[in-house]
Amino acid sequence: ELVKMTTQHPGEWRALIAEIREIYDGRLTYAAHWYEEWRQIAFWDALDSVGIAAYFPLDAPIGATVDELVAAWGPHKQQLEAMHERTGLPIVFMEVGYRPVVDCHIEPWRHGGGEVSEAAQARAYDAMFIALGDEPWWRGAYVWKTFTDPSRGRGRAGGSDFVFRGTLAEAVFRRWYGGDASP
Repeated sequence: ELVKMTTQHPGEWRALIAEIREIYDGRLTYAAHWYEEWRQIAFWDALDSVGIAAYFPLDAPIGATVDELVAAWGPHKQQLEAMHERTGLPIVFMEVGYRPVVDCHIEPWRHGGGEVSEAAQARAYDAMFIALGDEPWWRGAYVWKTFTDPSRGRGRAGGSDFVFRGTLAEAVFRRWYGGDASP
């Protein structure tokens, strides 16, 4: 998420990518900011996928159902698909996160505050997978914030911090990624 550097210096990024490819034969992407940066990157064609730190706000009421949240993904999904069509590249959410609070889908980037609700967090993640999971151009998401110690972070911010391990949301990820659905 280096907005000014990527949008103002695409030639330097192309040179860096070329240098990396000389010594690394794996797949490369960049994690662009969700707001505008991902649409402004001029060097996607030098990479293997469009990477987005995907904190897209969903225009749905507090307490929204999964169906309402899926519908709220509509405009974002259209933009993502248009990016895929423009670049020919798959799209990966290099970072996505919802805190376990009732309004987590409205400003998913927001830290702290809110009434704790694991169910709201789980619905937000489930809606993302339902809205995008069958799209051949979408390659999935890396969740923010994951600790190797499942208990780490659980008590922070009164239980409203970015965590998902041991919550209803973890079961959503397990189900969508083919693992056991129990938290």
